[in-house]
Amino acid sequence: MNVEKLARLFWDFASTAEIPSKDEGLIPFKPYGTQRYLLSEILSALAEGIHNIIIVKPRQVGATTLMLLWDAFWLLKNDGLTGQFVADSDGNKTINRHLLNDIIRTLPVKYSRAVRVNNRALMSWAHGSRFMFQTAGTRFAKRTGRSRGLNYLHATEVAYWEDQDAITALQNSLSERHPLSLYIWESTANGYNHFYDMYQDGLHAVTTRVIFVPWWRHELYSTLALDEPARTKVFQVYWDGTLSPDEHSWQREITRRWGVTLTPHQWAWWRWRLAEKGGKRHDALLRMHEDFPTLPEHAFQASGGEFLGHTVMARLREEVGSAPAPEYYHYTFGPLIEETGLYETEAPLAQLKVWEQPNAYSYYIVAADPAFGASEKSDRSVCQVWRATMKDLTQVAEFVSTNVTMQQFAWVTMHLAGTFTPSAFILELNGPGYGVLQEIQRLQAWGWGTQRPAAIEQALQGIQHYLYRRNDSFAQGAFLQWKSTPAIKTWAFSRLRDYFLTGLIHPTSALLVEELGSIRQDGDKFGAVGKQHDDTVATAAMAVEVWQSQVVPLLHTLPPRGPSPETPLAEPPPAHERLMGRFFNRLLAVR
Repeated sequence: MNVEKLARLFWDFASTAEIPSKDEGLIPFKPYGTQRYLLSEILSALAEGIHNIIIVKPRQVGATTLMLLWDAFWLLKNDGLTGQFVADSDGNKTINRHLLNDIIRTLPVKYSRAVRVNNRALMSWAHGSRFMFQTAGTRFAKRTGRSRGLNYLHATEVAYWEDQDAITALQNSLSERHPLSLYIWESTANGYNHFYDMYQDGLHAVTTRVIFVPWWRHELYSTLALDEPARTKVFQVYWDGTLSPDEHSWQREITRRWGVTLTPHQWAWWRWRLAEKGGKRHDALLRMHEDFPTLPEHAFQASGGEFLGHTVMARLREEVGSAPAPEYYHYTFGPLIEETGLYETEAPLAQLKVWEQPNAYSYYIVAADPAFGASEKSDRSVCQVWRATMKDLTQVAEFVSTNVTMQQFAWVTMHLAGTFTPSAFILELNGPGYGVLQEIQRLQAWGWGTQRPAAIEQALQGIQHYLYRRNDSFAQGAFLQWKSTPAIKTWAFSRLRDYFLTGLIHPTSALLVEELGSIRQDGDKFGAVGKQHDDTVATAAMAVEVWQSQVVPLLHTLPPRGPSPETPLAEPPPAHERLMGRFFNRLLAVR
């Protein structure tokens, strides 16, 4: 697809249309910077063969108007397309249908097509293309799965759809093979809901493009766009010559991701908008971030106190963004642990990510939370590996899966603990955790699940199980492994937050960092908002617990681990030998 030619055709088409403006009435279309950026990103996706596009937008940047122009352009240009416009409400459906009508009515002859049908539910033209109009209600969801297959879609304000089943119904009706198919899902954010889930899934999908349109790409969002004398006065009042700590962190991320530096006039506009247009509500900043997000993660907001705050979250995202790319692996499980394999794969299929291979001179912590262990929102089995020193923790590996049995998860945890060794191992006992512990104990005690118990004993000899002792009791008894309660979760999450704030914990997983961003505090309770998860955060809190209670005291008693400066380090073996050779291949070699 020649995207340069397509861009020229579209802008010529758009220049002939007239659109209603809130400030000037009906005027010839002239694109804003946000609209030019959005179209360039859509065309870039099409050039890469990507036909499913998710757009996260601020308010009042012309995104829906641009997409209505694109609807008209694409449907009139191409023969025989079956498209659908889906709005969050009947009111928005009606308004946008009228806008599209006005756009088509003002087109010159060279771009117009003979109209066959034009009513509140359908537009169709003589060249065979048609465009249906629907509202994302319950009845719509039931009808869509049985409707004619679609090869074009414009879904607007998806975050405000009341019926989430409508999304699944629509997705099931979309063509996957039509060469001119295009599916646009655009919306402002509305907290951590189904649209946020779509956004997160799209970030990791290979056939979906996520486009974020920030407020600062709009040329009118600057004090330079204000009329005098407001322009000068607003700038003088709201620009003091320096950025706040939060603004500094946002600017670093903008520069790192897009190579853009915002002007003082843009920062002054943002401050003025927040101070004088955001109202006096306690959640004014939250609403400002949602309506005019500076970064994608600002768009999705929730009530309650933030777990870490914008500055720390920006630092963590920057650390994750600059971390080396991980190696990706997938397990294949056999009836015996020695018949289990670990294979390199692509990112979308990976269960295990490894940022740093085992080092014989390091000490590790392996923390495991089986599905529905730490809370009802922990619906994934998670196992993290952290390299521990007396000063800090650094994440080196992460396993995440929604489809492993208790025995398989036990084998995964023992594989990682036996590979990254010596290690301290901590396991959440709630939910299926007791069953996982029993599988581990049977494996270690008498070789349940293997025909090579001697090899298992040798491979797992460097693992130290966590022992829980209550600090508020004179009793000297200890309990094997970890069991969360509401009170324990409160102080465990509070301590985790303290260590993130002081820079003692270094995550490398984007999944963990994004889950940290969804944690909110309500009184003395911590939890993920909406449908978000807290699996990886709870697992990290467990790692901190075993680090502080057992590993740091142990490291104080041990001599320094590491080669002398004169000892050359051996060349590391290939990746498959580094992970498999340290555990599974060892089982096959020992009889």
